[in-house]
Amino acid sequence: MEERKILVANSKTQQRYELQSAATTLGELKAELREQNIDYSGMTFTEGFSKTQLLSDDSLLPTNVMHRGQVTNDLVILLTNTTKKIASGVEDRSRVAAYDLINSMGADVKAAIVEEFGRNYTQVTTAALWNFLDSLNDEEKDYDENNEDGKGEYTTKEIVSEVNSALKEAFTSLNTALDALSAAQSTVQGCIDQLTALAPTSYTLGGTEISDDEINNMIASI
Repeated sequence: MEERKILVANSKTQQRYELQSAATTLGELKAELREQNIDYSGMTFTEGFSKTQLLSDDSLLPTNVMHRGQVTNDLVILLTNTTKKIASGVEDRSRVAAYDLINSMGADVKAAIVEEFGRNYTQVTTAALWNFLDSLNDEEKDYDENNEDGKGEYTTKEIVSEVNSALKEAFTSLNTALDALSAAQSTVQGCIDQLTALAPTSYTLGGTEISDDEINNMIASI
């Protein structure tokens, strides 16, 4: 097929890319996008004029589509999120966090986990590890100064105190990291806003103009 103009609109980044493309299938178009370093990972492909969803690499790109009463082979390819995801924030009960906490609490807790589960803490599921750590908060044992060896032992209260101290330190570090991330996001957003201001607000496809607002309406209608 002869080359035609394809406008690629990414709904996630709000970026627009104009290509001169000879692609006839989605797979061929993806190859051209990769050559241009245009990221489409995790995105759904839809042709905007015809509302045609391109579901596989074998899907044929539409031809002879109608735009404002005119037939054109130029296309608008809309890249939209495959699934809508709700940001859940930072996971503070990850396996890594559990390991860090257990290591900070020392050998006594590791031994207690072996006694509880019959295996090393690295072989216990993440959920079970956190349930065990949580259970330390629920127990109320007194310090036993008269145990068999006469040396006494750490009580659950003291272990919980260490847990709370470690958690407080971890959350302080987390807040510091989140503040830095927020500042970085603000800088990135500022760059995006500047680039957006410089971007064209309309494009010529099939001999007619199509505005950025029209493209956004196409995305919203999917």
